[in-house]
Amino acid sequence: MTFSAKSEDKNLKTLKITGPDPALNTTGICASQCALSLLELINEQERRPHLKVITGGIVTPGFIFKDSNLVTRLKSKGIKFEIN
Repeated sequence: MTFSAKSEDKNLKTLKITGPDPALNTTGICASQCALSLLELINEQERRPHLKVITGGIVTPGFIFKDSNLVTRLKSKGIKFEIN
């Protein structure tokens, strides 16, 4: 899967994501690794209550996973990310 966009300085950036069959395998991998990352973040907040607790309604995936190890988890399952 490939995504392209222009950066603020008008340069074209491309993100290429590769891995197992996207319809079946990758969907399951992404869903399970997202769930495990969320559990890890919740456990971290329970162990360290001084961490900022997220309150409010709906938040974006980018916000939730920004400080997680989700990309590392996905890479370990064969999903690769390339930015050009």
